[in-house]
Amino acid sequence: MQKRMVHTAFTSFKPARALQIGVLLGLGGLTACSTLPTPQAPAQSVSTEVLAGSVGNNLDIFLPSSDRLGIQKNATADQEKAFAFTTANNIAYAMAAVEAFNPSSNGQDASCYYTNGQVAVASGAQKLVVSAAAPITDVVCTSTNTLFAVTTIIGNQIYTVATPKNPAKLIARTVATNILTAMAAVEAYNPTSNGNDISCGYASSVQKVWVSSGTQQRILSAPAPINLIDCSGGTLTQFQVKVGTSDGQSVTLTAPKNTSKTLARAAATNILGAMASAEEANPYTNGMDAVCSTKSSQVIVTSGAQKRTLNIAAPVLVSTLSCVNSSTEFWVSIGTSNGQIVEVKAQKDPVKAAVRAIGLKAIAAMQQLEADNPIATGDDVVCSYIDGTLTVASGATITSLAIPAPVTGLVCLNTINEFSVTLSTTTGQTVTAKVLKSPDFVVAQNLARLVANNMYALEVNNPSSNGADAVCIVNLPNLTLRSGAETFDTVLPAQVTGVSCINTLTHIDVTISTSSGVHVTARGTK
Repeated sequence: MQKRMVHTAFTSFKPARALQIGVLLGLGGLTACSTLPTPQAPAQSVSTEVLAGSVGNNLDIFLPSSDRLGIQKNATADQEKAFAFTTANNIAYAMAAVEAFNPSSNGQDASCYYTNGQVAVASGAQKLVVSAAAPITDVVCTSTNTLFAVTTIIGNQIYTVATPKNPAKLIARTVATNILTAMAAVEAYNPTSNGNDISCGYASSVQKVWVSSGTQQRILSAPAPINLIDCSGGTLTQFQVKVGTSDGQSVTLTAPKNTSKTLARAAATNILGAMASAEEANPYTNGMDAVCSTKSSQVIVTSGAQKRTLNIAAPVLVSTLSCVNSSTEFWVSIGTSNGQIVEVKAQKDPVKAAVRAIGLKAIAAMQQLEADNPIATGDDVVCSYIDGTLTVASGATITSLAIPAPVTGLVCLNTINEFSVTLSTTTGQTVTAKVLKSPDFVVAQNLARLVANNMYALEVNNPSSNGADAVCIVNLPNLTLRSGAETFDTVLPAQVTGVSCINTLTHIDVTISTSSGVHVTARGTK
């Protein structure tokens, strides 16, 4: 057996390494969220950040892009080690975030699930997704009363990070970063601001903080153990906020003012959120079909029938917009009129993506069986899931599929108009995948049944029929059915391009073809 080398590091969440977290803010129709504003950059500067997911009360955790891109195949041992520890630190931070913002957490229930280069981190309903790209091959996480332990594996090398817990400091830094973002937003959207008129109000009884500039106001969550918020240290050139906790800790953050870049990042993150929301709400999604387009000062995001409209306010000054959607991530790039480019990427939940793909594979099997079964009624495909095996049947036609983890249960539904599969997982998630049947398929299937039934009826009404003499005569768009002197004439739908009939003493098979490439055979049994 090959031996593995074990590397262990003990770390803490320091300000310099802490991942930045932003909050969703209502900006006059546009929900804005952002990380800590950065200094004014030169023309055509590019800022790329990676959104790991949402946690707590609309809090979003960001990871530095350099930590998610992976490393080259020819990387040195030192580069692999640094990458392994960086990834482990990111996962540990995500564990701390979900546990800290889960009100029902027992203080040691953060978990992680690794698949396909991504790690789904969860505590109760709080979930984040962190990249664990190649060459990492596995991740193991543990949460105890005193620390988070994360192990990343590369080949025969094992790298473990042990991070002491300090949830109060994490919450304080999160709230402080969110307040900085809100300060930038209200000042930018206040046309009468003098550039240094931010005020904050904090009410411990409702655990909220109000950030204002003129009539612009944002209301943010400030959960326990927060007991102090001070925004009075800002100047014309920078924002400042101090957040204290009931155990005597405090965090003071400052941020240089850079309105266009801050708001561009906020807009990009909002578009990501809209893409994720639309795709999540679309039961017919293929997992990568949310797209965006611009119209005047709005961004329109769609996924199937789901639509989200975002108003982009003047301070953003968007000159270019690009949205990319893949099976693993969303990506949005916004260029401002002063030459800056902000890119934000969000990784998708790897568990949901994998489960949706399994669901669509099951639906593909249902589709194939219905198409291949000449006596299908159009809604008779059924499924049975037992111990990792899915059996799909339509009449006497049966097929089986192996259903891999993390699926633990699967239920199928077939109607005249759609296929639907609902899957449950080891992580407690439920995913439903649906596929609408092609309108041409439904038309062709119904028409084929009608023609077969009418041919049989003509034979029954023809006293001299030999029991297999009904024929179909096609002269598009007209169709004539005949058995002796008995006839039936009809006009075919415009999309029909062909009709063929096979008549025997026991059954009649009718095949309908359409311009969209659909071919459906229906059998009428005598």
